[in-house]
Amino acid sequence: MEVIKEKIETKETKAKIFDAAAELFARDGFYKISVREICELANVSKPVLYYYFKDKESLLEELMKETYAKADELAAKHINIDLDLKTTLKSIAKIYIDFIRNYPHLTRFLTFIQTTNVPKRVLEIKLNRYKTEKERLTSLIKINQEEGLILGDCKAETLALNFIGTIIMHIVEYLIFNLSIKKLEQKLNDYVEFWIKTFLNSDASE
Repeated sequence: MEVIKEKIETKETKAKIFDAAAELFARDGFYKISVREICELANVSKPVLYYYFKDKESLLEELMKETYAKADELAAKHINIDLDLKTTLKSIAKIYIDFIRNYPHLTRFLTFIQTTNVPKRVLEIKLNRYKTEKERLTSLIKINQEEGLILGDCKAETLALNFIGTIIMHIVEYLIFNLSIKKLEQKLNDYVEFWIKTFLNSDASE
């Protein structure tokens, strides 16, 4: 029982530190925030934070990995290899909406990560993640092009960037203008339908 209790307490403490760091990093950037500020918001002492994380950079790195892990959990829930392209595109929008609903503070954090200066090691994680996600969608679109299910002759990579880029743009708009999650969901659904009608032929979109 003591081991279980210790594991629960460890998980809760790390979660508090992650939440505090995500909020502060998203607000003021990585380099402007001190360990002291993170500790104060998380209501933990510096020794406690340094027990779990070597330094502020390690905290950011682990926070990114934890954030991506949560996104991957949602992806596993909504997407599988047997889905057609139309259903996959709708599922991608659903993943974003579910992530924002479940983890609003991490949504702001991820937006910050995409647009700000971060340490080299963290930058590599971010770039590898971006490359992997882009290649995954590009590959799926290319397969559908080869099967004649996508109209036009645009490059698969261009179509992938168009799809994801517009979704991210809507999310940034949602954050900047403090829109409702319901309004964002409607915008994403409308965009996915537009993309399907524009680029998928009738065999894929029926």
